[in-house]
Amino acid sequence: MRARTLLSATLLGALLLSTASTAGAWTRPRAAAPHPAGAGGELIVGFRELSSRGDRAAAVAAAGAVAVRDFGAIGAVLVRTPGDPKVVQRVLERRGEVRYIEANSRLYADDHGSYPSDPNDPAFHNLWGVHNFGQQVNGITGQADADIDAREAWQVSTGSASVGIGVIDTGIDFGHPDLGGSATTSPRIWVNAGENCGSSDAAIACGSRTNGVDDDRNGYVDDWRGWDFVNRDNDPSDDNGHGTHVAGTIGASGNNGVGVAGVTWNVRFLNLKAFNQNGQGTTADAVEAILYATAQGIRITNNSWGDRGSGTYSQALFDAIANADGHGALFVAAAGNNAADNDQTPFYPSGYDLPNVVAVAATDSSDNRASFSNWGQRTVDLGAPGANVYSTWPGNTYKYLNGTSMATPHVSGSAALLSAALPGVGHLGLKALILRSVDPITALASRTVSGGRLNVDTAIRCRSTPRVWIDAPGPDFTAAVGSPIAIRVIAADCASPTGPSVSVTANGTALALTPRGDGLYTASHTPTAPGSLTFEATASLTTPTGSLADVRSVTGTVVTNYRVEDAAYEWIDATSGGTKTSLASDDTSVTLSLPFPVTYYGASYSQVKVSSNGYLVFAASDATAFANAAIPDASPPNGYIAPFWDDLNPGSGGSVWYRVTGTSPSRTFVVAWIGVPHYPNVGSATFEVVLEEATGDVVFQYQDVVFGSASYDHGASATIGVEHRDGTLGRHFSYNQATLATYQGQKGVRFTTTAAGPSITTSSLADGTTGQVYSQTLSASGGSEPYAWSLKSGTLPPGLTLAPAGTISGTPSQVGSWAFDVSVTDGSQPPQSASKSLSIRVDGPLVIATSSLADGTTGQAYSQPLSASGGRTPYAWSLTAGSLPPGLALAPAGTISGTPSQAGTWSFTLTATDSGNPLRTASKPLSITIVDPPPSPITLSAKGYKVKGLQRVDLTWTPTAAGSVNVYRGGTFLVESAHDGAYTDRINVKGGGTYTYRICLPGGGCSNEVTVTF
Repeated sequence: MRARTLLSATLLGALLLSTASTAGAWTRPRAAAPHPAGAGGELIVGFRELSSRGDRAAAVAAAGAVAVRDFGAIGAVLVRTPGDPKVVQRVLERRGEVRYIEANSRLYADDHGSYPSDPNDPAFHNLWGVHNFGQQVNGITGQADADIDAREAWQVSTGSASVGIGVIDTGIDFGHPDLGGSATTSPRIWVNAGENCGSSDAAIACGSRTNGVDDDRNGYVDDWRGWDFVNRDNDPSDDNGHGTHVAGTIGASGNNGVGVAGVTWNVRFLNLKAFNQNGQGTTADAVEAILYATAQGIRITNNSWGDRGSGTYSQALFDAIANADGHGALFVAAAGNNAADNDQTPFYPSGYDLPNVVAVAATDSSDNRASFSNWGQRTVDLGAPGANVYSTWPGNTYKYLNGTSMATPHVSGSAALLSAALPGVGHLGLKALILRSVDPITALASRTVSGGRLNVDTAIRCRSTPRVWIDAPGPDFTAAVGSPIAIRVIAADCASPTGPSVSVTANGTALALTPRGDGLYTASHTPTAPGSLTFEATASLTTPTGSLADVRSVTGTVVTNYRVEDAAYEWIDATSGGTKTSLASDDTSVTLSLPFPVTYYGASYSQVKVSSNGYLVFAASDATAFANAAIPDASPPNGYIAPFWDDLNPGSGGSVWYRVTGTSPSRTFVVAWIGVPHYPNVGSATFEVVLEEATGDVVFQYQDVVFGSASYDHGASATIGVEHRDGTLGRHFSYNQATLATYQGQKGVRFTTTAAGPSITTSSLADGTTGQVYSQTLSASGGSEPYAWSLKSGTLPPGLTLAPAGTISGTPSQVGSWAFDVSVTDGSQPPQSASKSLSIRVDGPLVIATSSLADGTTGQAYSQPLSASGGRTPYAWSLTAGSLPPGLALAPAGTISGTPSQAGTWSFTLTATDSGNPLRTASKPLSITIVDPPPSPITLSAKGYKVKGLQRVDLTWTPTAAGSVNVYRGGTFLVESAHDGAYTDRINVKGGGTYTYRICLPGGGCSNEVTVTF
């Protein structure tokens, strides 16, 4: 395979300058034909005759394209489009020098032919999923190009042995010639170096593989090639076949002259056997296998397994997959083979709402959804070939299989191939790249999140192009007014987790994003009104040739959710004038016609299913389920009203009645469960649900819900509430809680979409300042806007008024504190009101009263308090400019103190902050001058002698008018000397020493210090 070399900018310019002109009149640029699969985003651009050479080069650069070949004789160039060819095409169409634009289409001989990168594997043409030219496979004729374009992708890469993929399945037969041909030395085996003398090469067989010691201390003895979680040993060989088939689709050796070729020809498999010879496993084994793969650094796992549509949610499994996400691992999972809508009936593990999960449906060789495949507009990401898939089978054989199990390895194998071609790929960027590169097909439109089938060639040719994916919510989502919607967006630069800038809007309004650091961005939006809601995400990237962007949007519906409130207990006797239903056995239902159209979560219904187990169902769901669930829950039933969903049994007693009361437009439809026991035959309960025509409300009435068993009484094992028809939202009163026991006697509960009355959310008001403009806006929530505000009682501070729109404003004129009550009235009919007590304090302006500060003297203590007036005490003081004299400091309470150490003048600004709400400040420039003390009034001299080994010091000084002085030695008073200018100190100590002297006048003032050393 020859690599194409991109032309440098300099060479490109030269080629364009030398391009020969072509004759012909100017025509509008012709749009390129639809971009054929595998063309690599290449366009041929022809220029008009009179265009300048510089204009031609500018046109290519402006479009963000790169010239890779020059056709000088015809005045055209071949360009490669790093981003979306349609974007480049639109830019070029607007350039006047461009004569035509066309796709660099692929050409073929007039049969299915051969391809330069076709492998020599003899059964390659059975692999319609990687190359479909309309051939007949296993008796079924396909549709050309209904494939993942793997052979086109192989022009870029055929994989790398440095990429590891975990296959959680029934094991892998590495003795198969297409999987390495050896159970112990196959190059396809991922080897745990910690159990193989530090080597990850399967060909280097080390004695520590089977020494019975857990050499790497990971809890698994001799796990040199993965682990058998079923039999708890180190031999994960395949005794079923399913895992070997999956592995062959992922990575059977290509171009080896044997059998088939996998999506990636070079990859290493971590063999994780979690399913037995019958294809059965446990949640625990699956969880452990996932955790093992994560701990070993595996970043892609294939998970062709599931719960067969039981919808059993496992928190442990969820947590294990979330842990893998936290370690950068992609979890590719089968969507299931129940021909069911996973949006309605969850299929796990592909149904776990985690950013690293890719859920895969199956397509057939004609690009239809395989008849057995599950789907889900919000829960299944994409489709891949999964019908009539030919792959490796134990015993050196091959076999056709059908299933989303076969579709999943096409995706995980593509992820491994992309990881080899795009070093440094992030797991979430990889997901975004795969899902943004699908081929849209009609069979998967509105059936999968992406609406398309895998195309690995489109993905692998991405270069320096942003990709964005909205991971949540899914298309056609349903949300409730006032309830936050969690948004997850993945953005990458061709799968690299860094690069593009990301933005998200909700109906055009920008949302704040929180990056996780690996390409995932999260946000939250709380809708305030019902209607359509569109989230649009944009990833933008600036390149040397211009700006590129990728945009993805999802649209859903916002509905008004029900809210729950107490209702007056007003029992309606359905047995009087009503009709007894046919419900007389366990777990049954009956469909009834409604006497008036009932609007429920925005949809109108003329019929309702009544379940023997204490609930009504409006949607298409079955109404016989006895095991109650939390609200909301995607599992059926959906679209239900549950006054008391529990395992009830009218087959052992009691009855279910319905009745219509009133006249149009104020009728009610009542369904009552009268004396119905809990299964099998425990006590009995009597309750009813009332649908009101006039209000659209749903009312539950409880006459007696005591069975005589604490396990069931008062709703201890029941669901009470309402759920939307798609199971994504609802409102519950209680779930498996004896909530009704808190009420004495009989009870009524109302579910209504009428907005609750308004409530005032303003909790306090800011202080005011006399003479300064004041403005505070009151806020409220709930009810229906617009709001009207008024003063209910009390008075506002003089100078302030309350506007009907809710703003208190004016200029307060008097110091004091005023308390008052405000009232808000909403716009509903009839209007609803709320009131609240508030207060406003008014203070005078804050002013610093200190006008100047005293001078200081070096070496002498200094202290000056500061003063202010107005505002609210206490004040906090700070230095906001300049500096104090060295040795002085400002205390927060407002005192400047210390002992200055340097003479000079220091200017600074002091700021006082009061304790108001909001805080007031006042500042003032001040200064302090520091002077040195006056010169000493006496000059002292000293001379030392030794007399007979003893010390003698003669002190002399200028006589003073005071006569006597105080003599100090070493700071200690020695004597008061009356001598006129002289004193002798005899130190009767033999030896040496150092002595310091000073004399001071009695009235103050000291001499200099003198020192004598012997």
